[in-house]
Amino acid sequence: KGGNNMIGRVQMMPPPEKLPGEILGGSENAAASAARTLLIVTSLLLVFGLTMLYSTSYGVVGSKYFRLQFLWLTMGAGSGITVYLLGYRRVASWGPVLACVVFLLLLAALCTKEVNGAHRWLQLRLPGLGKVGIQPSEFAKITLALVTAKYCSDNLRTFHQLKRWKGGLLNLCLYVVPVLLGILIGKDLGTTVLASSMVFLMLLAAGLPTRWVGLPAAAAVA
Repeated sequence: KGGNNMIGRVQMMPPPEKLPGEILGGSENAAASAARTLLIVTSLLLVFGLTMLYSTSYGVVGSKYFRLQFLWLTMGAGSGITVYLLGYRRVASWGPVLACVVFLLLLAALCTKEVNGAHRWLQLRLPGLGKVGIQPSEFAKITLALVTAKYCSDNLRTFHQLKRWKGGLLNLCLYVVPVLLGILIGKDLGTTVLASSMVFLMLLAAGLPTRWVGLPAAAAVA
């Protein structure tokens, strides 16, 4: 009789509102909707920015700035589409190679003419646009984010250990520190502070012990 009552109670229990698969599908739909909204808003801002740039600069320098900005927009959109097609995991796995390339670009910038007291720019001559300046430190910020995120993800339990080489903090510093030094030697202190803070905050978010906060604070005070 007790067993029959138990069966009856089980049969009378209401079904769950959503199955796990339905919940997961809802999350994916929400993420896709957010991505579409972000894409639309970003596109509208870019179109508005290009329109304002053209209207304010055409009477002074013609369409030079508009063409330059459109070039960067095209390169940015192409890079975004490429990353989407390749997959962010594959691109993140190239982090160490990208760090070496960026470091070489920073060294090349040191050999260029000083601009406003700093060696930040690489000058390229493009057809129809003349000389175009590129800052390797801007690529360095993206590269440092990729390297740090990938390394912490692959070595989540060991990345904060100093005495461990493989999967430890010193191995990560092998890629991060030279890039930061390259930015600093080029006399770009603002970007150095920004990039260093970004890496440190990423490490904290990944689980770096809070006692490590004292070391950068002491260095900043000194």
